[in-house]
Amino acid sequence: MGSGVTGNRSLVVVGVNTSESAEVAKKYFTDEKLPFVNLLDPDRQMTAKYGGTNGIPKVVLIDKAGVVRFYQQGRRSNRNFRAEVLKLVP
Repeated sequence: MGSGVTGNRSLVVVGVNTSESAEVAKKYFTDEKLPFVNLLDPDRQMTAKYGGTNGIPKVVLIDKAGVVRFYQQGRRSNRNFRAEVLKLVP
């Protein structure tokens, strides 16, 4: 599993963890065999920057310029997530 945050990729998936320790998060990602990066945000700086701290799960699609293009909080499925991702991938 690569880092997912470098190289010439058209899509990067990153999980952000605000509550568990690095050890607990790493074990969870290993046990679940999740194929994406998990970043720790104990001070919730990243979380606050991209939409506050309430509601799990939270999905934020950010383009290469750093502009938020899609935001969804909670388990709502009122928009086609796949279509939103495809808008950002060449």
